Amino acid sequence: MKKIPYGESDFRKIKLENFYYIDKTHFIPKIEMMPSFLSFIRPRQFGKSLFLNMLAFYYDKYYENEFEEAFEDTYILNNRTKEASSYHILKFDFSAVSTKGNVDENFSIDCNFAIKRFVNRYEFDIDIDLYKPAHLNLKKLFETLKQIHPDTKIYVLIDEYDNFMNDLLMNDKKQYNKLVSSTEAVYKEFFKLLKALTNENDSLLKKMFFTGVSPLALFDVTSGSNIGINITNRYEFNSMLGITKDEFKTLREHYNINLNQNELK
Repeated sequence: MKKIPYGESDFRKIKLENFYYIDKTHFIPKIEMMPSFLSFIRPRQFGKSLFLNMLAFYYDKYYENEFEEAFEDTYILNNRTKEASSYHILKFDFSAVSTKGNVDENFSIDCNFAIKRFVNRYEFDIDIDLYKPAHLNLKKLFETLKQIHPDTKIYVLIDEYDNFMNDLLMNDKKQYNKLVSSTEAVYKEFFKLLKALTNENDSLLKKMFFTGVSPLALFDVTSGSNIGINITNRYEFNSMLGITKDEFKTLREHYNINLNQNELK
Protein backbone atom coordinates (compact mmCIF):
# COMPACT_ATOMS: atom_id res chain seq x y z
CA MET A 1 0.00 0.00 0.00
CA LYS A 2 1.34 3.41 -0.99
CA LYS A 3 2.12 6.15 1.51
CA ILE A 4 -0.23 9.14 1.69
CA PRO A 5 1.49 12.30 0.36
CA TYR A 6 -0.10 14.71 2.83
CA GLY A 7 1.43 18.17 2.38
CA GLU A 8 3.91 16.88 -0.20
CA SER A 9 4.46 18.73 -3.48
CA ASP A 10 7.83 17.23 -4.46
CA PHE A 11 6.92 15.11 -7.51
CA ARG A 12 10.26 13.31 -7.54
CA LYS A 13 9.93 12.33 -3.88
CA ILE A 14 6.31 11.21 -4.26
CA LYS A 15 7.06 8.96 -7.22
CA LEU A 16 10.43 7.56 -6.18
CA GLU A 17 9.47 6.97 -2.52
CA ASN A 18 6.20 5.15 -3.22
CA PHE A 19 3.63 7.78 -2.29
CA TYR A 20 0.13 7.68 -3.79
CA TYR A 21 -0.02 9.84 -6.92
CA ILE A 22 -3.12 10.89 -8.85
CA ASP A 23 -1.96 10.78 -12.45
CA LYS A 24 -2.38 14.11 -14.23
CA THR A 25 0.26 13.47 -16.88
CA HIS A 26 -2.33 12.99 -19.63
CA PHE A 27 -2.67 16.78 -19.65
CA ILE A 28 0.90 17.23 -20.91
CA PRO A 29 0.08 16.66 -24.62
CA LYS A 30 -2.92 18.98 -24.27
CA ILE A 31 -0.71 21.71 -22.84
CA GLU A 32 1.70 21.30 -25.73
CA MET A 33 -1.16 21.92 -28.15
CA MET A 34 -1.66 25.36 -26.61
CA PRO A 35 0.40 28.53 -27.16
CA SER A 36 3.82 28.63 -25.51
CA PHE A 37 3.07 31.09 -22.70
CA LEU A 38 0.30 30.02 -20.32
CA SER A 39 -1.24 30.86 -16.96
CA PHE A 40 -3.59 28.73 -14.89
CA ILE A 41 -5.59 29.86 -11.85
CA ARG A 42 -6.94 27.69 -9.04
CA PRO A 43 -7.69 28.22 -5.31
CA ARG A 44 -5.21 27.21 -2.64
CA GLN A 45 -4.75 23.51 -1.85
CA PHE A 46 -5.64 22.31 -5.35
CA GLY A 47 -2.24 20.78 -6.13
CA LYS A 48 -0.76 23.61 -8.20
CA SER A 49 2.76 23.18 -6.81
CA LEU A 50 2.76 19.42 -7.33
CA PHE A 51 1.54 19.82 -10.90
CA LEU A 52 4.18 22.43 -11.67
CA ASN A 53 6.88 20.22 -10.17
CA MET A 54 5.64 17.35 -12.33
CA LEU A 55 5.99 19.54 -15.42
CA ALA A 56 9.45 20.60 -14.29
CA PHE A 57 10.55 16.99 -13.89
CA TYR A 58 9.05 15.96 -17.22
CA TYR A 59 10.73 18.68 -19.28
CA ASP A 60 14.02 19.01 -17.39
CA LYS A 61 17.15 17.68 -19.11
CA TYR A 62 18.64 17.34 -15.63
CA TYR A 63 16.32 14.44 -14.70
CA GLU A 64 16.46 12.56 -17.99
CA ASN A 65 18.15 9.50 -16.43
CA GLU A 66 15.36 9.16 -13.85
CA PHE A 67 12.51 9.65 -16.29
CA GLU A 68 11.27 6.08 -16.64
CA GLU A 69 11.43 5.32 -12.93
CA ALA A 70 9.63 8.51 -11.94
CA PHE A 71 6.88 8.19 -14.54
CA GLU A 72 6.23 4.51 -13.97
CA ASP A 73 2.48 3.75 -13.86
CA THR A 74 1.56 7.06 -15.49
CA TYR A 75 -0.06 7.83 -18.83
CA ILE A 76 2.89 9.76 -20.17
CA LEU A 77 5.46 6.97 -19.82
CA ASN A 78 4.14 5.24 -22.94
CA ASN A 79 3.00 8.47 -24.57
CA ARG A 80 6.12 10.58 -24.22
CA THR A 81 6.17 13.72 -26.36
CA LYS A 82 9.14 14.96 -28.36
CA GLU A 83 9.69 17.79 -25.88
CA ALA A 84 10.30 15.53 -22.87
CA SER A 85 13.64 16.09 -21.11
CA SER A 86 14.62 18.81 -23.56
CA TYR A 87 14.58 22.07 -21.56
CA HIS A 88 16.55 23.94 -18.96
CA ILE A 89 13.99 24.67 -16.25
CA LEU A 90 14.05 28.08 -14.56
CA LYS A 91 11.54 27.81 -11.72
CA PHE A 92 10.37 30.53 -9.36
CA ASP A 93 8.11 30.21 -6.31
CA PHE A 94 6.77 33.54 -5.08
CA SER A 95 4.97 32.06 -2.07
CA ALA A 96 8.10 32.62 0.02
CA VAL A 97 8.38 36.37 -0.77
CA SER A 98 7.91 38.33 2.44
CA THR A 99 5.67 41.41 2.54
CA LYS A 100 7.53 42.72 5.60
CA GLY A 101 10.05 45.49 5.07
CA ASN A 102 11.22 46.34 1.56
CA VAL A 103 9.10 44.15 -0.71
CA ASP A 104 11.14 45.00 -3.82
CA GLU A 105 14.30 43.77 -2.12
CA ASN A 106 12.56 40.68 -0.75
CA PHE A 107 11.26 39.81 -4.20
CA SER A 108 14.66 40.34 -5.83
CA ILE A 109 16.54 38.22 -3.32
CA ASP A 110 14.05 35.36 -3.70
CA CYS A 111 14.27 35.48 -7.51
CA ASN A 112 18.03 35.85 -7.49
CA PHE A 113 18.43 32.68 -5.43
CA ALA A 114 16.29 30.86 -8.01
CA ILE A 115 18.46 32.21 -10.84
CA LYS A 116 21.58 31.22 -8.89
CA ARG A 117 20.25 27.67 -8.43
CA PHE A 118 19.59 27.52 -12.18
CA VAL A 119 23.15 28.59 -13.00
CA ASN A 120 24.65 26.11 -10.54
CA ARG A 121 22.47 23.19 -11.63
CA TYR A 122 23.42 23.46 -15.28
CA GLU A 123 27.00 24.53 -14.52
CA PHE A 124 26.88 27.80 -16.43
CA ASP A 125 29.77 30.17 -15.77
CA ILE A 126 27.66 33.24 -14.97
CA ASP A 127 28.07 35.39 -11.87
CA ILE A 128 24.77 36.32 -10.18
CA ASP A 129 24.76 39.22 -7.74
CA LEU A 130 22.16 38.31 -5.12
CA TYR A 131 21.71 41.96 -4.12
CA LYS A 132 20.94 43.33 -7.57
CA PRO A 133 17.34 43.86 -8.76
CA ALA A 134 16.03 40.53 -10.05
CA HIS A 135 15.21 41.72 -13.55
CA LEU A 136 18.81 42.84 -14.08
CA ASN A 137 20.15 39.40 -13.18
CA LEU A 138 17.48 37.78 -15.36
CA LYS A 139 18.48 40.01 -18.27
CA LYS A 140 22.15 39.20 -17.73
CA LEU A 141 21.36 35.49 -17.63
CA PHE A 142 19.59 35.47 -20.98
CA GLU A 143 22.04 37.80 -22.69
CA THR A 144 25.07 35.82 -21.52
CA LEU A 145 23.57 32.45 -22.41
CA LYS A 146 22.68 33.71 -25.86
CA GLN A 147 26.36 34.48 -26.40
CA ILE A 148 27.97 31.38 -24.88
CA HIS A 149 25.19 28.75 -25.20
CA PRO A 150 22.86 29.96 -27.98
CA ASP A 151 21.13 26.57 -28.27
CA THR A 152 19.80 26.68 -24.69
CA LYS A 153 16.04 26.15 -24.45
CA ILE A 154 14.56 27.65 -21.29
CA TYR A 155 11.16 26.84 -19.79
CA VAL A 156 10.13 29.36 -17.10
CA LEU A 157 7.76 28.06 -14.42
CA ILE A 158 6.32 30.41 -11.79
CA ASP A 159 4.43 28.95 -8.84
CA GLU A 160 2.08 31.18 -6.83
CA TYR A 161 3.02 34.18 -8.97
CA ASP A 162 0.54 36.37 -7.05
CA ASN A 163 0.88 34.99 -3.50
CA PHE A 164 2.61 37.93 -1.83
CA MET A 165 0.79 40.41 -4.10
CA ASN A 166 -2.55 39.18 -2.82
CA ASP A 167 -1.34 39.72 0.75
CA LEU A 168 -0.46 43.29 -0.17
CA LEU A 169 -3.78 43.82 -1.92
CA MET A 170 -5.58 42.82 1.27
CA ASN A 171 -3.34 44.57 3.79
CA ASP A 172 -1.34 47.33 2.09
CA LYS A 173 -3.04 48.67 -1.05
CA LYS A 174 -0.61 51.58 -1.28
CA GLN A 175 2.33 49.19 -1.57
CA TYR A 176 0.37 47.01 -4.02
CA ASN A 177 -0.38 49.97 -6.28
CA LYS A 178 3.27 50.95 -6.18
CA LEU A 179 4.41 47.49 -7.28
CA VAL A 180 2.00 47.28 -10.22
CA SER A 181 2.23 50.88 -11.40
CA SER A 182 5.65 52.31 -10.59
CA THR A 183 8.14 52.20 -13.45
CA GLU A 184 10.85 51.39 -10.91
CA ALA A 185 9.08 48.50 -9.17
CA VAL A 186 11.13 45.31 -9.59
CA TYR A 187 8.05 43.05 -9.75
CA LYS A 188 6.68 44.96 -12.73
CA GLU A 189 10.08 45.21 -14.40
CA PHE A 190 10.51 41.45 -13.97
CA PHE A 191 7.33 40.70 -15.93
CA LYS A 192 8.08 43.40 -18.51
CA LEU A 193 11.38 41.68 -19.19
CA LEU A 194 9.73 38.28 -19.54
CA LYS A 195 7.29 39.75 -22.04
CA ALA A 196 10.14 41.39 -23.97
CA LEU A 197 11.98 38.06 -24.09
CA THR A 198 8.95 36.38 -25.68
CA ASN A 199 9.10 38.95 -28.51
CA GLU A 200 12.74 38.36 -29.48
CA ASN A 201 13.84 36.48 -32.58
CA ASP A 202 15.58 33.24 -31.57
CA SER A 203 14.83 33.89 -27.90
CA LEU A 204 16.12 31.30 -25.45
CA LEU A 205 12.81 31.62 -23.59
CA LYS A 206 10.70 28.99 -25.32
CA LYS A 207 7.88 28.34 -22.85
CA MET A 208 6.29 29.74 -19.69
CA PHE A 209 3.69 28.42 -17.29
CA PHE A 210 2.39 30.43 -14.31
CA THR A 211 0.05 29.33 -11.53
CA GLY A 212 -1.76 31.47 -8.98
CA VAL A 213 -5.06 31.99 -7.20
CA SER A 214 -6.21 35.16 -8.99
CA PRO A 215 -5.67 36.84 -12.37
CA LEU A 216 -5.64 40.33 -10.80
CA ALA A 217 -1.90 40.84 -10.35
CA LEU A 218 -1.06 39.51 -13.81
CA PHE A 219 -3.74 41.72 -15.33
CA ASP A 220 -2.45 44.80 -13.48
CA VAL A 221 1.20 44.12 -14.27
CA THR A 222 0.87 43.13 -17.93
CA SER A 223 -1.91 45.46 -19.08
CA GLY A 224 -4.41 42.66 -19.54
CA SER A 225 -2.56 39.34 -19.52
CA ASN A 226 -0.92 40.00 -22.88
CA ILE A 227 2.11 38.03 -21.74
CA GLY A 228 0.29 34.81 -22.58
CA ILE A 229 -2.96 32.84 -22.59
CA ASN A 230 -5.01 32.14 -19.48
CA ILE A 231 -6.33 28.57 -19.84
CA THR A 232 -8.14 28.56 -16.49
CA ASN A 233 -11.66 28.38 -17.89
CA ARG A 234 -11.02 26.08 -20.83
CA TYR A 235 -13.13 22.94 -20.52
CA GLU A 236 -10.36 20.52 -21.49
CA PHE A 237 -8.30 21.64 -18.48
CA ASN A 238 -11.15 21.59 -15.97
CA SER A 239 -9.84 18.56 -14.04
CA MET A 240 -6.13 19.24 -14.48
CA LEU A 241 -5.91 20.07 -10.77
CA GLY A 242 -7.97 18.80 -7.87
CA ILE A 243 -9.58 15.37 -7.78
CA THR A 244 -12.46 13.96 -9.82
CA LYS A 245 -15.11 11.47 -8.65
CA ASP A 246 -13.43 8.66 -10.57
CA GLU A 247 -10.02 9.54 -9.12
CA PHE A 248 -11.53 9.59 -5.63
CA LYS A 249 -13.15 6.20 -6.23
CA THR A 250 -9.81 4.71 -7.28
CA LEU A 251 -8.15 6.21 -4.21
CA ARG A 252 -10.80 4.72 -1.89
CA GLU A 253 -10.38 1.32 -3.50
CA HIS A 254 -6.61 1.46 -3.04
CA TYR A 255 -6.95 2.17 0.71
CA ASN A 256 -10.06 -0.01 1.11
CA ILE A 257 -12.15 2.91 2.41
CA ASN A 258 -15.87 2.21 2.57
CA LEU A 259 -18.18 5.20 2.83
CA ASN A 260 -21.96 5.39 2.93
CA GLN A 261 -23.90 7.80 0.69
CA ASN A 262 -24.11 10.53 3.33
CA GLU A 263 -20.36 10.39 3.92
CA LEU A 264 -19.69 10.52 0.18
CA LYS A 265 -21.85 13.62 -0.17
